Amino acid sequence: MMKQSIPELLAPAGSPAALTAAVEGGADAVYMGCSEFANARMNAQNFTKQTLAEGIDFCHSRDVKAYITVNTLLSDREMEGLYAYASFLYQKGADGLIVQDAGALEFLHRTLPELPLHASTQMGIVNTAGIRAAQKLGCCRAVAARELSMEDLALLCAGPLEVEVFVHGALCACYSGFCLMSSLIGRRSGNRGKCAQPCRLPYSIDQKAPAYLMSLKDLMLLPHLEQLKHIGVASLKIEGRMKGPDYVGLVTAIYRRALDGEPITPAMITQLQAAFDRGGYTDGYFTGHGKMFAYTKPATPYGSQPKAQSVSRKIPITMEGNLEMGQVFSLSVTDSRGNCAVGKGETPAFLAQNRPLEEDTVVQRLCKLGDTPYQAAQCRLSLQPGLMVPLGEIARAKRQACDGLTALRIKAHHRPAPQKPAALPPSERISCSEMEWTATADTIEQYRAIKDLPLAWIGLPEDVVWKNREELDPQRIVLRLPSVTEEARRPQQIQHLAHLRSMGFSTLLCGNVGDFYDFPDWEKKGGLTLWVYNSASAAVFAREHPSSLCLSPEMNLGQIRKLRSPVPCEALVYGRLPLMVTKHCFVQSARGSCKGSCSVTDRTGTQFPVRCVGGRHILYNSAPLYMGDRLDEFRSTCAGFARISFTTETPKECLSVFRSLQSAALLEGTITRGHYYRGV
Repeated sequence: MMKQSIPELLAPAGSPAALTAAVEGGADAVYMGCSEFANARMNAQNFTKQTLAEGIDFCHSRDVKAYITVNTLLSDREMEGLYAYASFLYQKGADGLIVQDAGALEFLHRTLPELPLHASTQMGIVNTAGIRAAQKLGCCRAVAARELSMEDLALLCAGPLEVEVFVHGALCACYSGFCLMSSLIGRRSGNRGKCAQPCRLPYSIDQKAPAYLMSLKDLMLLPHLEQLKHIGVASLKIEGRMKGPDYVGLVTAIYRRALDGEPITPAMITQLQAAFDRGGYTDGYFTGHGKMFAYTKPATPYGSQPKAQSVSRKIPITMEGNLEMGQVFSLSVTDSRGNCAVGKGETPAFLAQNRPLEEDTVVQRLCKLGDTPYQAAQCRLSLQPGLMVPLGEIARAKRQACDGLTALRIKAHHRPAPQKPAALPPSERISCSEMEWTATADTIEQYRAIKDLPLAWIGLPEDVVWKNREELDPQRIVLRLPSVTEEARRPQQIQHLAHLRSMGFSTLLCGNVGDFYDFPDWEKKGGLTLWVYNSASAAVFAREHPSSLCLSPEMNLGQIRKLRSPVPCEALVYGRLPLMVTKHCFVQSARGSCKGSCSVTDRTGTQFPVRCVGGRHILYNSAPLYMGDRLDEFRSTCAGFARISFTTETPKECLSVFRSLQSAALLEGTITRGHYYRGV
């Protein structure tokens, strides 16, 4: 039986002003980040630790939950400061942390077990295996990938964790957590919270006029709220920490009204379009149909939206006033949780010479609660006849009582400091003096060209292995699983893998955390998009006994030299890095056909190949990374394998590249050193 309770409405807060707008718009919860610690919108105004603490208190005074984003990959240095920051949030009463980094999740769950953890959409949770992995890492909630259909989401919601779903706002061309485009083009990493959105720029195909080929329309699931309720979604998330308070307040208020049962009208849709319009809205992922690409710049620039709207959701209180001869006016206020605060005037009551205080006058003044979070549900007075106090005394007592009640409500969320400070545990560090060659290939033709080279193993896409299984040596081949496999395709994938297992294939290369924690009967290797960026993540993944882990391509050599990994790692020494993994082929959408192999060109004339690999569309970097002439840089690090990645190369080019690598020669043509000498 599907759940049909009203889900939480979760609004963005990229600044204190946006936080106020979100709460006044009727949000049940907000999410916000700190400019002093990692979060995935470092370009937003954000909060300092002081204003973040004030923001959490502001939320709790109004019965709104506050979730804090720590949703980037963390360096070893940042991991050292994570506990102090998380402990600060824990004491201030944060209702949850949204986290991407696997090492950070495990560490926080172990050291602050009462602090709720949410798996960020940056983790790439696309199936029930991802839900199970997030649970194993200590999460109570998972933020689903934006690309999922209603059917996929229903299956995720049937699992053991709460599921949070984006319902409104910007859509990335790439699956969240799998994008290197901004990182490699402009050294502003999306995985580190600094995406410059190069995908929103114009590109051209087939020498035609540039267009916004990768720019998707904004998401809007307002008409589908009943379906989302029915499948059991726990939280409905509005995107927009980069947008202003007017946008946040307006969108939040419209979704609040709809969730509370108000009919959705054309006027609501018009208001949303007036707030921000990138060629219309889409529900294409959720419904499986509808045009998704905008091909235009937003028609409404930031900062010119309609004004925010307020939704009255004040907290009911009971007020009891008392006035006796010779005594100051006293007022007690009580909320539904039993919190009670008292306020008093300063001037004792005296006999009135003309007009004594009347009960209606006092009640009227008490019930005017202005910008407080309260509304009077009941107001009772015990007023001795014939008395008078200055009317300012009533206001003084009311202000004092309400402030006291707010302080009590906030204090109820604060937690005591953890008894014992925690530090990252020491982890084993291996050091490799020599490197073995490994390779991945995208096509069977590339494999045939390199199969006799001195390679420890060769990774091939799962679908290529399936189609050519009779030809391949199971002892030498590693099956490369797609970065994302949505739930609808999992049964076929599991069936194919079971058959391949019976043929002797035994090892999987996993670039998704769900796959890495699944498939217990297989030997596993950690892929590039598992994002081993710090020692804590290496240690966590090592507990699953992989034969190797691939280092994040966003690490520099200094970080690699200091990385503590209990298992040997792979360092990419040749190959075009995948800039984006997309569900829809933007080339096919623009010109009507893709043919599985093409390219796009940016404003500088640089070409980026696009390929269909493993059922997903991958945009590759314009130049291959090459470190063949600098392999000594990896000596005495955890890198025991030198990974060669063949993507667009012909069989002849594959052999030529390997010869250059073997001879430690500089490769001819344009190359990049990636992030090895710069980092992010």
